[in-house]
Amino acid sequence: MSRLLLSVLSICLLCGLTACTTIGNPYAFRLRDPNGYNVEGRIIKRGTDVSSSTIPQRHRIEVVGRNAIRLLEGGEAGIRVQEMTDGDVDFESKLSSGSVLRVVVRSTVHDDTTSTDKGLTLEVTEHHVIARVKDQAPRVVPVSITADKPFRVEFRHSGRFTDVTVACTDIGRFDVGTPSTEWLLLSNMSRGTITVIDPSFSPFVQDY
Repeated sequence: MSRLLLSVLSICLLCGLTACTTIGNPYAFRLRDPNGYNVEGRIIKRGTDVSSSTIPQRHRIEVVGRNAIRLLEGGEAGIRVQEMTDGDVDFESKLSSGSVLRVVVRSTVHDDTTSTDKGLTLEVTEHHVIARVKDQAPRVVPVSITADKPFRVEFRHSGRFTDVTVACTDIGRFDVGTPSTEWLLLSNMSRGTITVIDPSFSPFVQDY
């Protein structure tokens, strides 16, 4: 095989491996949602790392294929479609046994690291979902999730309200008191592995 052909193959392989990352910024990545929108991703870097993981923060998020990410212990990321706030956001997820997935909406990648007002926060385990909004009492809803089996997490943002469904279970409607934002924040609060697959964004369409 000629050197020229080997060089071409090497370049193609390199491009294939880096197609989902943003050149020049190791903390940024891109996904493609099923509706055709370009999904911008950001690995969250904290000044104080509370995780026990020895893996550098930017290596705790792995882009898998065209439209999935894997969160290792302590991994935190935000994803968004620019200028899309009110509407439907959903994704499929898989938890390894004992994992805890934290999801935050109506916040930003900046507010999550500096602000006490974190919008609506969900903690998802195999057995329950804990929903928190500001100073309100936590809402605990039983769910049935099997380790390493896919389930869906769904949000509908409309004005001041957000409706949430996890694993086909209605978690409820929440009056968060803050506007919808572009960001969906995801983090792994455990030692296990969490996969987020096919995040989908759809703008809210008013019925007349």
